[in-house]
Amino acid sequence: ANGFIQARTESLVRKHHLVVVLLMIMWYIVSISFSVYNKWLFSGPLPAPIFTTMFSQIFCFLFAVGTAVMAPSFYTPTAIQDRGTWLRVMTIPFSFCINIGLNNLSLLYTTLALNELIRSFSPVTVAIGSHLIEGRLYTRIHMAFLGLLTGGIALALSTSPDFNLIGFILVGTSVLGHTVEYCMT
Repeated sequence: ANGFIQARTESLVRKHHLVVVLLMIMWYIVSISFSVYNKWLFSGPLPAPIFTTMFSQIFCFLFAVGTAVMAPSFYTPTAIQDRGTWLRVMTIPFSFCINIGLNNLSLLYTTLALNELIRSFSPVTVAIGSHLIEGRLYTRIHMAFLGLLTGGIALALSTSPDFNLIGFILVGTSVLGHTVEYCMT
């Protein structure tokens, strides 16, 4: 009986890992698709990032509701008990709006390649944010790799022929919004 329970538990863990991997793949596909679509949209038929950001929020909400309805077994809402928790939770959508809105706006000033290059700095900002917000500590190896990533991005930015300061500031602020959003979840 004990071996059966262990085998069943291992099977459930594998299924859970598979679901997590599939959700991550879906997130990457949707994220990349939105970036490419937004760049095309802002370069041509609809140069209105605020309008698009508003619809992005609506579609994200509908996707979240659809996920909650279709898979209630892994989604259980938690009751919010105190004001401090409520404020921390409400920081997440504000940061999300900053992230998406400024990223969309930046596509008016930068190329998609430069935008994604700057956004690749987010592991560094998340590491710094998680250290400041959560008190998380990192090993020397992690810090060395983050330093290499920072150096590579700096080299690529310094030689980029399509660098635009306004676009850089908008994408950088978007990355900071993403960092706060990530560290608060």
